[in-house]
Formats: sequence, C-alpha cells, structure tokens
Amino acid sequence: MITLYQYNELSEDERKSLLWSEGAFVGERAVGNLRVALYQLYSFYVEVYYDDNEIESVRSFCDTSQLEPYLKDIDITSVRDL
Repeated sequence: MITLYQYNELSEDERKSLLWSEGAFVGERAVGNLRVALYQLYSFYVEVYYDDNEIESVRSFCDTSQLEPYLKDIDITSVRDL
C-alpha cells in the first residue's frame, strides 16, 4: 500500500500500471466531450480523463468532497429499502 504522495512520485507508466492492477472502478461521468473514469486506489481516488479512448490526463486526490459529481449516478435503492 502506498500514499497519495508516493503515488504521485511514480512515473506515469508506473502510476497507470498500479491503477490497472490494484484500482477499483467506482464510476464514470462526462465532462464536455471527455469521459472521466473514477477509481479508488488504497486510501485515495484517481480520475482518468479519456478523449476517444485515449488518456488525456490523470488526476489523483484524497478529498472526498471531489466525489460529488459522481453521487447522482449511484443507485442506492437496494440499501434504502433495508
């Protein structure tokens, strides 16, 4: 397990490799013409911005308030009905 700081110190190829092998897909959203995929990796989150299936940028963060754009797409009906 590594910290967000350690993750950001890795090379781009190392960050991608770790994300694909250890990350858990959380959700997806659109930002203009880009598709943004959200992953949880250890104790932080990583957003991957795609344009026509090509990675444009990668952003990592710990602040859970930045998850707000994904919340409207989470289906909680099975939990709500308990």
